[in-house]
Amino acid sequence: MVVPEHLRDTFALVLRAFPGGVAEDEYMPLLAVLARYLCDENVVIVAAALTGRDRGIVMNNVYAAQERSESIDVDRVVRRLKAAGFREWLSKEE
Repeated sequence: MVVPEHLRDTFALVLRAFPGGVAEDEYMPLLAVLARYLCDENVVIVAAALTGRDRGIVMNNVYAAQERSESIDVDRVVRRLKAAGFREWLSKEE
């Protein structure tokens, strides 16, 4: 899947944070974090490109992550993203 130009920085950030791929236990927390900063469709594009999952399934996962965001432990994912340049990425997104 080709990642559109406007999402390449996001895609690169997540690749740096998860160079070996996104582990199953980090998948929903990652969706929950990204959904705080991106529209649902953009989260789907990035997550589908990273994981190879079907976009429809990823969209349902994004909705589920948002519904359960209060109970999802995102700390480990946020630490990985911060180590990969999350703060710099956020400054570009504003």
